[in-house]
Amino acid sequence: SESTQFLLIEKPLTYSAQALKDFRWPRSKDEVAVSTPLRFMKGFSAVRTELEEIGEVTGVTVECRSWLPAWRPGTDFLRSYSADPSQGGVLLDLIHEIDYCLQLFGAPGKLSAALTHGSPLGISSESTAHLLWRYSAFDLQMVLDYVSRPPSRFMMIYGTDKSVKWDLLEASVTTWDHRLGSIEVLKFSEDLNIDIVLMRQVFAFVERSGSPLVSSLEQARQALILCDLAKESSRQFGVALDSEETLEAASAE
Repeated sequence: SESTQFLLIEKPLTYSAQALKDFRWPRSKDEVAVSTPLRFMKGFSAVRTELEEIGEVTGVTVECRSWLPAWRPGTDFLRSYSADPSQGGVLLDLIHEIDYCLQLFGAPGKLSAALTHGSPLGISSESTAHLLWRYSAFDLQMVLDYVSRPPSRFMMIYGTDKSVKWDLLEASVTTWDHRLGSIEVLKFSEDLNIDIVLMRQVFAFVERSGSPLVSSLEQARQALILCDLAKESSRQFGVALDSEETLEAASAE
């Protein structure tokens, strides 16, 4: 029998959600996925488990800061897609953070953003993004940039029973149990090996085991819609936009 071919697309799916309307897929959408390797880190799985016991979430902080010239040593970052506002910028480059927050907490009710252009790097795409996702019971604050040294990449979840920090650069998950007054630190050294993480993703996709970690086209589109909303909010000087309603309308198309 003819073997089935699968298509795993590098993130982001495209430069905007609007552009997807012109796509013509070469095969069934069930055979297409978008690369979201952070979902396949053991640290992400540990955070998902802890969320079940965290109690009521009271706040979330997400940060990913780096220095763009250090991303690809030996190459001119000014000639990279990252410097091109039609292709790059921190929202698209660091869409992983947007994706994993969507998986953990779902869509925010409202979203506001402030984007910074004209950075010391001399690029025209946005170099810094400050995002505020508003949920009914808590706010999620996210900072993305590639003008900072030293780098940092983490998520901190504050809860009534537990608080959890996922440090991606340290490959660790720290849990504070407020009821017991204890602290637990888990290390996942393999998460620092990107080849191992990417192979986990490939195996899950090819095996077609129904793994919820594999990103569907619809999930990738939702992340792009939030990027588009963040850019629109920033153009309107940080006005809060109804992201939940926008996503619901898009899913009905």
